[in-house]
Amino acid sequence: MTIQTSPLREQILQKRKKRNRKILLFLLMGAVFLAAVITAVVLLVNQPKPEQQPTGPWLKEIRPTQAGGAYSYQVTGGITAEQAQCPLPCYTFIPPAGYTQVLNAQEDANALSYHYTDLYSTLGKEDFVRWDCENFASIWGEDYQHWVEFGNVRSEEVQEDRIRFEQQFAMDGVTVDFEAGVTPTRWKLGDSTLYYGSNGEITQIVWIYENSLLSLTTTQILDQGAVLDWVTNQMDYTQAQPIYTSSLTLVRGESFQEYNARNPGGEGYYIQSFRAEGNPKLPEDIAPYDFAVPPEGFSQTTQSGSEEEVFRTPDALKGYTTRYRGENGRIQIYNHAGSTPVLGLDSMAIQGESFNGVAYQPVEDVTVNGQPGFYYQDGNTSKLAWITDYLTVELYYEGQITKEELLALGESLVPKPTEAQPDEAGQ
Repeated sequence: MTIQTSPLREQILQKRKKRNRKILLFLLMGAVFLAAVITAVVLLVNQPKPEQQPTGPWLKEIRPTQAGGAYSYQVTGGITAEQAQCPLPCYTFIPPAGYTQVLNAQEDANALSYHYTDLYSTLGKEDFVRWDCENFASIWGEDYQHWVEFGNVRSEEVQEDRIRFEQQFAMDGVTVDFEAGVTPTRWKLGDSTLYYGSNGEITQIVWIYENSLLSLTTTQILDQGAVLDWVTNQMDYTQAQPIYTSSLTLVRGESFQEYNARNPGGEGYYIQSFRAEGNPKLPEDIAPYDFAVPPEGFSQTTQSGSEEEVFRTPDALKGYTTRYRGENGRIQIYNHAGSTPVLGLDSMAIQGESFNGVAYQPVEDVTVNGQPGFYYQDGNTSKLAWITDYLTVELYYEGQITKEELLALGESLVPKPTEAQPDEAGQ
């Protein structure tokens, strides 16, 4: 039996089929569109992105290692000289057990400080200083404090480890050099980066904290865990305060008799340091010593604050320099803040002995306006150094001049407040 549908029912069925086909078509179009959106999102998320540069100072490799070479990095995005306002914040490294601090940056820090050096040794301080003086391999020609440098001072007889912690402004363009054989590893450290590496003899660690460029160098060989511990748990990023003294003192260091390959078969010679020691607090308006008027026949050539003459001493404290030139000689005046070697003797001198046929004159004790001083005559140059309330003053004369005449020149110097500002920090 055949069932026949009415024309009306047939029309209703046809309309339903058309509607279902439209719904299916819309669903298919929606699915295709959704798939396209998902694909676009995935591609957008996974496409390569340019590396974002740090917002603060960071270290950029500028000299990749070559055969026998070393890695070098440059501070990029650092502060400018105008932004480097002294004093530099002074942070503290807490050494592992067994170390003695033999050089304390807080004892030299003052309102003009732009660089700090702390040194730690597994020797006691007294033994360290004496042994270092007696065994320093490059004692001649060093123009930096001998006990700050690592040098080849270790021996089989003395088992010693050292740590040197240095701080300076993270100024744009400042470079950091790693020792040959050290391949630095890069770590992310907060908002900054850290580089460390070892060559089997020393370990170097360099990083930036806020606007300070910090470095640790040690004779210990450190692994990753120890490096991270040193820069996080062993660092105190609270600003340390200077350790002031009431006055300055001129010091003749202990004299050591030396015998080494530089004087084979000889009777030896004596080495001795000549320094000003102390760290008086500086007044707000520093008045360096200078001539009220240039001596007759002399005119001033350079002064601190220019590109050439800036506050400098080996102790990382700024100084003040003026120079004069005349027909018969040249005069240089140096003003130093804090502890400093004096007389240009690289903090070590031969005292009354002969070396390679050259007779070295002894350093004499003198007074300048009632203050203790040293006098030294070296060939055609006569030198005078003395201390004041908070500065060490040195007067050098190149030319013919008697001791009495040089003392008279020294006593004619007067404190002169100056508007010349210290030049750019640290470089």
